[in-house]
Amino acid sequence: MKLNDIVNSIIKLYEFASKEIISRRDNRNLELDLALVAVQSAANETRLYLSSIAKGKKTNDDKERELSALWRTAGFSIRGIDANLAQALMEKSDYWLDPSSYNLVEMGDVNIGLQHVVKEAKILLKR
Repeated sequence: MKLNDIVNSIIKLYEFASKEIISRRDNRNLELDLALVAVQSAANETRLYLSSIAKGKKTNDDKERELSALWRTAGFSIRGIDANLAQALMEKSDYWLDPSSYNLVEMGDVNIGLQHVVKEAKILLKR
């Protein structure tokens, strides 16, 4: 094999590897973007619901189940990116299934506060 053929083979391999790395990075960015959209959607819906409760509306079991589903989707979406945040989002989902009977003491170190999970999601934007 001639030196020129070896160089050409190395160049082709480099081009292929570069495209593969870019493709994986783009997929990773898309995965992160979709996960962050899920978190932000759940957070926005939660804020709206809590605001309505603060203004005197009664709690709504259907809306709380919807919030649970949104947080569960967000948790599943982000689990491959940040396992700790995913765990917090899943706990948040469990909370919204039945807030009146949820035991915050059993959670241990998991912080499911709305401001905390939104802050953690924003940190991921900087990655």
